Amino acid sequence: MRLALVMLALLWTGACSRQPDNSADPSLATEIERIRAIDNHAHPVLNAPSDREFDALPVDNMEPASDPIGLRPNSPAIRAADQAL
Repeated sequence: MRLALVMLALLWTGACSRQPDNSADPSLATEIERIRAIDNHAHPVLNAPSDREFDALPVDNMEPASDPIGLRPNSPAIRAADQAL
């Protein structure tokens, strides 16, 4: 038992005393530095009528969304929760 505790203490101190390696792979760091914050696919809204490519989803063409079945006001689960409260 005592030997196991000594081994555990040595393992613990060895793991705690090692400094983390903060150096990055130079080729990876170079590639990360080349990433632009806003790439050529980002289209901020410019309030220009001709600029309609500001969103990845064509929201104008989508059908209106509805509530999930479990959250609709006439859902039995919602009624039961309302009565319980």
